Amino acid sequence: MLRRTIAPLALLALGLGLGGCGKRQQQEAAKGETRADTNESARTGTPLDTAPRTAPTPQNAAPPVIRAVPPAGSQRSNNAIALVGSWDLSPPAGLRSPHLTMVIDSARRSTFYGTLTRALSGDMELSGNFEPFKGTVDTAGLVRITIAPSQKGSPPARIEGHLETDRLRLSSFVWGDEEQVRPDKGWEFRKKQ
Repeated sequence: MLRRTIAPLALLALGLGLGGCGKRQQQEAAKGETRADTNESARTGTPLDTAPRTAPTPQNAAPPVIRAVPPAGSQRSNNAIALVGSWDLSPPAGLRSPHLTMVIDSARRSTFYGTLTRALSGDMELSGNFEPFKGTVDTAGLVRITIAPSQKGSPPARIEGHLETDRLRLSSFVWGDEEQVRPDKGWEFRKKQ
């Protein structure tokens, strides 16, 4: 009976005493992970703030580190993280435009997100005419991107190609509703160093 009366009072005192503690201590107290719940501090006379912390468990361990570049020597990467960075597209010899620069700023699994930061078509600057985009890369390294225009009625830019370590060789590039890739004219994005 005495134990049932003391336990709620101890929890009440603990709750009142945590008003000045940090967020982690409050979370541990809420989960029941402090030494006060096991009543060890009362038996040993150890103050609560000097009680040793529990060892990391799978629930509170830090997330794994993800490499932003593919391993050395790999020819293809099927992970969208390999795309994070700035990519330039210049027209093949004999063509004047378009010149594009896209910046991929985030990626998760097979999806990546970015913006078109430079778009020159002839002598017109069109960079502000496109929305931020989302693209995908599959397990074979096939990248697909659709870049929607900010003005209604304008056609989207569509890019499809195979990812190699620092190149994206295009198999399809539709700009202004016109396919740019031809058998004699190869297009590729190159990653800036």
